[in-house]
Amino acid sequence: MSKEKQVIACWGISNVASLNVWEMQSDESMLVGINDDEPEWIEIEWRIDPESDDEENNSMAGIDYHGSFYRLDDCMRVTR
Repeated sequence: MSKEKQVIACWGISNVASLNVWEMQSDESMLVGINDDEPEWIEIEWRIDPESDDEENNSMAGIDYHGSFYRLDDCMRVTR
């Protein structure tokens, strides 16, 4: 990844890996990648939250990164 861009948010995957967010394009997609690997644009999706008891407000936003769904509300903001 270019040194010009900085990580703005991340999901912790393990003690040696994180899924980093480099950039967002409104509410449509995110530029993400594991550690310093080449990032890619992933579309933000809305899915039904299976844990929600609220029938009217049971959707959750997230991204499907290579078969794993990462909820946006689990993402940690990175500040410098």
